[in-house]
Amino acid sequence: MPYSPIQMAEAFIRAGELPDALDALDAHLTAQPADDIARRLRIEVRRRIGSDDDLRAALDDLAAL
Repeated sequence: MPYSPIQMAEAFIRAGELPDALDALDAHLTAQPADDIARRLRIEVRRRIGSDDDLRAALDDLAAL
């Protein structure tokens, strides 16, 4: 059975592969845009990445909650 995007995101976060985690969370939220838990997780990943673009996107996610 293949892993879900959210399971992949969690594994990537544990491994420190934040850009890959962000890609997996993006895929998950495309399929399930109302998943606020995943959105909060994506905010945290973007905050940890810390680029200006990621921080702006984190604010957009925060506004969507």
